[in-house]
Amino acid sequence: MSALIMESVSAPAVATSEALWGGVGIGSMFVGGLYVLGNRRLVACHWNRDHPQVIMDRIRAVFITCVVVACLLSWLFLQRGVVTRVATRLLQSSTTHQPASELDALLAIFGLHWLAPARRMLMATTWPLLHTMLLFLGPLVVRWQDYRERMANYDADEHPSYGHTHRWRIRLRNYVVGPLSEEFVFRACLGALFAQTALSTTSIVFLSSWLFGLAHVHHAWEMYAKTRTQKNALRIALARTGFQLAYCTVFGSYVMLLFLRTGHLIGPILSHAFCNIMGLPDCSRLRTADGRWDIGMLTVHLLGVLLFIMTASTLLDASLYHSIYWH
Repeated sequence: MSALIMESVSAPAVATSEALWGGVGIGSMFVGGLYVLGNRRLVACHWNRDHPQVIMDRIRAVFITCVVVACLLSWLFLQRGVVTRVATRLLQSSTTHQPASELDALLAIFGLHWLAPARRMLMATTWPLLHTMLLFLGPLVVRWQDYRERMANYDADEHPSYGHTHRWRIRLRNYVVGPLSEEFVFRACLGALFAQTALSTTSIVFLSSWLFGLAHVHHAWEMYAKTRTQKNALRIALARTGFQLAYCTVFGSYVMLLFLRTGHLIGPILSHAFCNIMGLPDCSRLRTADGRWDIGMLTVHLLGVLLFIMTASTLLDASLYHSIYWH
């Protein structure tokens, strides 16, 4: 059972069916807002999601969605007594024994513990990110090698200024707005909603990750609309989207687990941004130029996976964070 329900002898604050329909509605609002508030611009820009105007329209759309969803869930949690229950839990875990206000409790429900002790906040910020980085130990070494090679061959005259390009908007979307909005909606909001039901932690992780993965299926239509004149455009779009669905579902499970175990949103946000920066590992780097396995690089990649598994129980120990979602 989820932690908030286990500590209460009363019935769940939200029925499972209510939460499931609410989760579907929240996911639909997030994706629908991208098109309702910017579809005309997207079509005019030939389905180019990287067009500057499309990016800014969608940033505004997800901001509006986040505000609306937060307001609706805040009202629900106030009406169902969830805020009072969380305020009691915060008082029990407080080092100062100061009662928490309704605002403090609401923020805590969404993983925004602005009154948490500095040491706990530091752990919630750094340790989940460190755990994620361990999984990418191999790709990080590859990045470091590439950087050293670029610096050794760098020629300033061959690299014009990028000040007049729109690259910063793409980075803003991928590394800032995307992680912030998606983690707030699909982790903080869905996690908080599902935790008020009789769903088990495993079910919460599974259902929320599937909703997160399905929220990316719309990219198939965008990809097909952009390349529909090419041969096998639909097949390619579906194949890429299927892979993205699987990847996002697995990733969504991991970051939801981060959120539930720590009770903080900052860790999932930073981990999401880091994964977006790193991208998928380049498996071709595991072999040398003559096609043989690179034993050193293979060892580093496997070491990262091993450390990721071995440190999970330590770096993600819920008792360190006093998570309201884990008991």
